Amino acid sequence: MKRKAVMLQIVEDSTDEEMSPINTEDQKELDDFLVYTDPDHSSHFFQKLYDLYTRCELCDITLRVNDETIPAHKIVLASNSLYFEGMFLSNLMESSQNDVVIKEIDFNVLKSLVDFCYTSVIKIHSSNVFELLSAANMLQFDGIKKCCSKFLEGKLEPSNCLTIASFADLHTCHDLKDSAIEFSKKHFRQVIQSEDFISIPFDQIKTLLQSDVISVTSEIDIFHAIVTWIGADEVGRMSFFNDLFRLVRFLDLSPKVL
Repeated sequence: MKRKAVMLQIVEDSTDEEMSPINTEDQKELDDFLVYTDPDHSSHFFQKLYDLYTRCELCDITLRVNDETIPAHKIVLASNSLYFEGMFLSNLMESSQNDVVIKEIDFNVLKSLVDFCYTSVIKIHSSNVFELLSAANMLQFDGIKKCCSKFLEGKLEPSNCLTIASFADLHTCHDLKDSAIEFSKKHFRQVIQSEDFISIPFDQIKTLLQSDVISVTSEIDIFHAIVTWIGADEVGRMSFFNDLFRLVRFLDLSPKVL
């Protein structure tokens, strides 16, 4: 019993003593550390997400277009699209649903956009660019929208520049609209021979004919353009004749032409 009492006393005494400061060398050892960085982490991470997506595993949202579906992950969609971020984080009904109907977008176009969320790759070509830009505008894939605009800018021709200008205006693609309008002015004589020209609305033809930099041989080209446009629908457009006729600068015409 005496031995045990001595041991207890030693323990008790040691608890009352102040802890001695840590040696400087010991402190250095405690401060030493290693930071590990995996240069392939991002690629492995997205590859794993894509694998889960292709296997339809751990998906928490299904996008539905008519009778076809696209299972996906909310966090991936929200990270790529402000539209989906707003949908999933808001108090809208869709935020608590696992099945969302997407309207006004073709299934294949939507599928290519969802694939892009996982791969960062999408193919843009002449047969899908209009639908893709429209969908990107609606779902707020701003980078894809901008890329589609650049693609269309490179495809401008006298036969399509007016249609592209109207399309760009509808989807707030300001740079594309400006480029298409400038192209139509520069190639005006070819443009008025296209089918697109006779189908443009009054406001668009008026804006075009008002330009001071429109490319014509003389004001007679303007007059012929007005006659051609009205002649495509005389009943519906004759009321615009006076407004358009005033845009012809007759003072610039020679008496011989008049």
